[in-house]
Amino acid sequence: MAAPVPHAELAEVVPGLLLGASSWACMGGAALEARGVTHLVNCTPDAPDPVGVRGAFSLWRVPVADDLNAPLHAHLEVAAAFMEAALSGGGIICAFCHDGNSTAPAVIAFYLMRQKQLSLAQALDAVA
Repeated sequence: MAAPVPHAELAEVVPGLLLGASSWACMGGAALEARGVTHLVNCTPDAPDPVGVRGAFSLWRVPVADDLNAPLHAHLEVAAAFMEAALSGGGIICAFCHDGNSTAPAVIAFYLMRQKQLSLAQALDAVA
């Protein structure tokens, strides 16, 4: 899967869809707003949602731990629908998990396969 996202930056997977780590994203509400982020997909059961300076972000939480036995599949369809609605409406999404290298990339890969018809290999390349 993707290399860990440096905590000082966000990685743009495709236009309008950013990948980050919770330690950076949760401290970077103003920085997220500066990048134009309007929607957040928090792929953790416990990391706080970033707080915006000018207003609230539209939020979706995928409350799954970074564990191979966690039921991520139960959350993929609704997360992908949230992401598609955000991007279709002109929003910019930041999806993040604790290290930026596990749950969020998996959710993004599913979105790319489901909504953009990418193959598994193409979706994994996009989040790498």
